[in-house]
Amino acid sequence: MDRDTFIITVYCLVDDEFKKLRAVSRVRHAGCTPELSDAEVITRAICGAYCKLQTDKDLFDSFAHHYRHFFPMRSERRLCGRQAAHLWQCKAAWPRRLTFLRGQAHAPVQPIDTLPLPVCPYTCAPRNRCFAGQADDGYCDAKELPDYGVKLGLRISRCGMITPCPLLAARPHDINHLGALVEGFHGIAPADTGFIALQLQPQRAQEQGVRVVTPRKKKMKTAPAGASGLRRSARIGPSASESSGFASMICGIFSID
Repeated sequence: MDRDTFIITVYCLVDDEFKKLRAVSRVRHAGCTPELSDAEVITRAICGAYCKLQTDKDLFDSFAHHYRHFFPMRSERRLCGRQAAHLWQCKAAWPRRLTFLRGQAHAPVQPIDTLPLPVCPYTCAPRNRCFAGQADDGYCDAKELPDYGVKLGLRISRCGMITPCPLLAARPHDINHLGALVEGFHGIAPADTGFIALQLQPQRAQEQGVRVVTPRKKKMKTAPAGASGLRRSARIGPSASESSGFASMICGIFSID
C-alpha cells in the first residue's frame, strides 16, 4: 500500500468513527468553523506519526509541501497546532475504540510493562515546576540512569495493539503498579523480572483470574509459576518499546511495511 492510499484509508476510517463520536457528544461548542475538519487534523496526526514526523513544524511543513491536494490549508502552523491540541480527548478515546472494534481488548494473553516518561533532564529536576505533585525521581533499568518524570504503564495484545496505558508514579517499584496494569483483565499477563512476586502472583490468579508469568532470575532458588513455560515459548508479541503508539496499530491493521 502506497502512502497516498494509506492516507485516504486512514481518513475514511477516522471520519466514519468521528461521526459516531459527534452523535453522542458535542465536540465543538463555540467559535468559527476551522479551515481543516477535525477528522483531517486527526488523520494528519496519525499519518505524521507513521512518517516519523516528531514536531508540529515537521508535520505542518511536510503536509503543506507534499499533500496539499489532500489537505488544502492557508492558515498558519500555530492555528493547526492549537486545533490539534484541543482534540486531545478525541485522539485518546479513538484508539481505545479501535482496540475494541478489532477484538483485541479482551485478548487472553496481554504482556505488561512500564516505560519511563521524563518531563525534563534529570539535572534540571530541582528547578522544574511542571507536573508538580505528579512527577518524581525514578530509575530506568534499561539505560541504567536516573530520571525525573512519571511511568507509562502498557498492556498490549499479541498483535501489538495497546489496551490500557495508565500514567503511574515513577518512584515505586513496578510490582506496586501491578494492580493498575491488570485492572479489569482476566487471562495471562507475561512480564519481565520486575514483576516477580512469589506470594502476590498466586493471589492475583485466585482473586482476579490474572496469571502473571515472569522469567526466573539467575539466583532464584524457587522459580515463579510458569517461568519454565515462558522460557520455552516463542516471543508472544512486541515489547512495549516497539509498540510506538497509535500509528503502529494502524500500520498493523493495513499491513504497511
